[in-house]
Amino acid sequence: MRRPSMRTWAMMLVIVSIGWSVAAQQPHPTVLYFHQEGCPECETIREVLDEMQQEHPELTVGSYEITQPGNLDLLEDLAARFGVYMLSVPIVFVGQDTIVVGAELGDRLDLRAAIDACATKECPSLLDTPSSERLRTDLWILAAMTALFSLLYLFQGN
Repeated sequence: MRRPSMRTWAMMLVIVSIGWSVAAQQPHPTVLYFHQEGCPECETIREVLDEMQQEHPELTVGSYEITQPGNLDLLEDLAARFGVYMLSVPIVFVGQDTIVVGAELGDRLDLRAAIDACATKECPSLLDTPSSERLRTDLWILAAMTALFSLLYLFQGN
């Protein structure tokens, strides 16, 4: 039986790594909706989100009432990524690159357009942004896989 070349082992490692990386991504459109009970503008945006969920059943909506513990802090952290510091609700984050603040007609149209665009491509949540700890773990896993493939290559002839 012919022994696989180093190139074959390298290709296997690349394929496994790509598959592992793709499996870790969230392909569904994700929206983070920050609101406050009793806010009429928030209800207007909630209606738009409900309609969009009917149009895009794969849409995931995370709902955060800002008076609940931790939610206002989360909102402030996420909004700071967009350079938004004056906070008023409703605020909706669509994927990792769109923020919609308010419930005026233009805001509602922007929200619809952002969700439609998000539904046609991978659109993970801002909450899925890799942390340095996760990247460090991923590197350890990749190193372990490389070592395993190297050992398999060395011992395959025996």
